[in-house]
Amino acid sequence: MPKGWKLLPRERTDCLKGLCMLAIVTGHVSSSVTGDGLVVWQPWLDAVAFDSWGSLCSGMFLFLSGYGMFLSLKRNAPAGTGYLWQRIKKLFEPFLMMWVFYMLMLLLFDRQLITPHLLVDFFTMSFPLGIDAWFFKVITALYVVVWLLFRWPLSDGWRVAVMFIVTTAYFLLFRHLGFGPWWINSVLCFPLGMLYAWQRQQFSRSAVFPLMAIPVLVAGTLLTTISFFPTLLFSVVTTCLLGFVDLSRVPGLKFVGLTSFFFYFLEEPVYDYLSRPLSDHFLLYDVATLLIIALLTKGYKFISNSWSKKTQ
Repeated sequence: MPKGWKLLPRERTDCLKGLCMLAIVTGHVSSSVTGDGLVVWQPWLDAVAFDSWGSLCSGMFLFLSGYGMFLSLKRNAPAGTGYLWQRIKKLFEPFLMMWVFYMLMLLLFDRQLITPHLLVDFFTMSFPLGIDAWFFKVITALYVVVWLLFRWPLSDGWRVAVMFIVTTAYFLLFRHLGFGPWWINSVLCFPLGMLYAWQRQQFSRSAVFPLMAIPVLVAGTLLTTISFFPTLLFSVVTTCLLGFVDLSRVPGLKFVGLTSFFFYFLEEPVYDYLSRPLSDHFLLYDVATLLIIALLTKGYKFISNSWSKKTQ
């Protein structure tokens, strides 16, 4: 590989997560803009294929999750139920915070929406009002599956192969059942990340795999309608570029990356209620939503850390 190139250094992957989360939140905010708030921006958004950013960035998140989970399980082998619980707890902490905050917003602004059906939403790991929270459910299931694979006496290569089989079966089944494309487009990025972790040393020394994979993925993207090709291509190309581009120099990206699940869960109650008065102005609406989420996350982290120190 070129001198100075690095394969997925931690300080850059954290910032990459932050960049992807900003893109995802911005995409969701754009879908809630009211009136003519997008008229000025629409030509620019179309020019950069903005509508595809959410799927591509979700795939990048799954890729980095597969990569990180594989390496973490290798470091902590044999990983027992305590390890899995700590991982799941990190997912459910922002989920529970979102529910508390969302209920507060409903109490203040939409009390008529507080019905017994909210219990169904909560226990099915959804957002209030029936929003499916697909990423939360998928990533939780993938964490459990890969943990189970490391509990079985398999070689690392077989673990990666089995995860590719499982996610491909999931893709085919959910497509057949008519689930939305967001449920399936990016799921194969998780085992791809595991593959990179398994062959980390080899990929650090040689670019043969990505150089061979890129034209195949480009062909699949251009010549077929199979929806996982673009997300796989984006992950492979971004991984190559990340070795040259030091995102850690960009202020704030690491914070967003490390707290990405808080941004994911808090975005909806924030842009539905707190930043809603700015919804006619896309840029202001987006910036206000991101700033409010960051402040809420900072505040929660401060209170949580202070409480932990008092109870020690």
